[in-house]
Amino acid sequence: MTTASPLDHKSGIGAFYEDRSFWACCVLISAAFILSHAKLFAILVGSWLNSSVYSHGFLVPLISLYLVWEYRGALERISPSPSYLMGFILLSLGLALHLASQAAGILVIQEASLIITISGMVLFILGPGFLRNLAFPILYLSFMLTSWGIFTERLHMPFQLFSADLGTRLLHIVGVPAYLESVYIMLPDITLEVARECSGVNYLVSVAALGIPLAYLALKSWPRRVLLVSGALIVAVLANSLRVALIGVLSYHNFSGALHGPMHILHGMSVSVIGFAALFAGVLLLSEKRSPAIKTGAETVPADDVQNAARGRANKYPLFITVLMLFSFGILSNYYQPSSVKPKLDMDRFPDKIGEWSRVDEKPLRIVPWIGADHEVHGVYRHAGGAEMTLYVGYFEQQTQGKEVVNDQTKRLHAKSVKRTLTLTRGRQEQTAEVNVLAGPGREMSMTLFWYDLDGKIVDGRMSALAHTAWHGIARGRTNGAFVAVSSHAKDADPANWRSDHEEDFISSLIPVLNEYI
Repeated sequence: MTTASPLDHKSGIGAFYEDRSFWACCVLISAAFILSHAKLFAILVGSWLNSSVYSHGFLVPLISLYLVWEYRGALERISPSPSYLMGFILLSLGLALHLASQAAGILVIQEASLIITISGMVLFILGPGFLRNLAFPILYLSFMLTSWGIFTERLHMPFQLFSADLGTRLLHIVGVPAYLESVYIMLPDITLEVARECSGVNYLVSVAALGIPLAYLALKSWPRRVLLVSGALIVAVLANSLRVALIGVLSYHNFSGALHGPMHILHGMSVSVIGFAALFAGVLLLSEKRSPAIKTGAETVPADDVQNAARGRANKYPLFITVLMLFSFGILSNYYQPSSVKPKLDMDRFPDKIGEWSRVDEKPLRIVPWIGADHEVHGVYRHAGGAEMTLYVGYFEQQTQGKEVVNDQTKRLHAKSVKRTLTLTRGRQEQTAEVNVLAGPGREMSMTLFWYDLDGKIVDGRMSALAHTAWHGIARGRTNGAFVAVSSHAKDADPANWRSDHEEDFISSLIPVLNEYI
């Protein structure tokens, strides 16, 4: 009598391979997953198609699948052992975050929920052993997401300064006269700006996206892998400085034709191309002699997972539950839309008199370069004492991805603003409200106060406004809201005589009027 080895693949997931219902469930779960995240995938594909920064996104899922294939030897030694409680919680958390962030238009959380959902599916259907072995391919999928700007935002200015400095030094070496002032390179007939888009930071993500799996598959030791990826990133950074210098040389000699258009040779994407070349050259230099045997990943299998292979049994119920959850969520996510909430009154007839403030016919300067609002109010109101306030209200009946009250414009405003507590008077009652204050430069003393009006509530923070919108989208089925900005100004005014309480007086009169309209 012989006994089956605990490493016999037929006792692990290999036995599951031969069950036709397993493959049917795989097809179903794939279709359900695509349906449940269809809107997010459409956004991702659009970014991959329209931005050279994220064009590597098409390769990431394919590379991830190849990494899974490389792990097949380890996976065949593990038997499915679903973690019902933790897997269900993680899967539910991922889907809930996706729904809430979709309602609030928070793309970064939507994208993060994708990784959480996939991890929850693996844990719920196959168990912790599979999740441990598939952690790298799953996490690698983050390179196909488009929210890396959140992590790289603070790198742009240092890289701009570095590229401008090194680029200027290279110009001096080749005899081109150049003077550096911050990120501006001044040549005899032209001034070049190493703008944010020219920092090269965006293209480092694509270099890392290709370099990390290449280093893992081609090299054996971690020091060599780290050296390969870090070396390619350094080469890409230096290449950006060289690109800046070449642009300076061509500009100095009036070869401007090579500097414009989508196909010019000094496009920022050349940074990632040079980084890719450095990666493949590094592999040739750092690679060691390897056995031609297929990498099985067996060394990554913990002893507990091998023991489970002998006694584990495939369970189809988590598969069916996951398919049901994904299909249900997909229907909810794709076909349920928050209702559109129109203003209570026609905002084109916003009153010309607010308290003791009267609207004047002067065409005001726009406070913020706003786009996307369904209804706008924009005008100048003057007090009997001569003070003036510029008012802007942008009201959204319904928020969708790419059309949100809280967006990149407000992010820039928040970055330059400070908090301020106002004392608002309503009749005989006084109440405080937190708003954001942005001071304006120049001879015209100006101060812009802005906030979000969400169901008559003044909300000053970006995150609190997003959370409020997400909750209302889920619980109340609506995502309407408004951005409100009030700017005070007095040309050539004496700072000592300028009354700061004009803003509080105007806003105290404005709030009841806004409540009548939105």
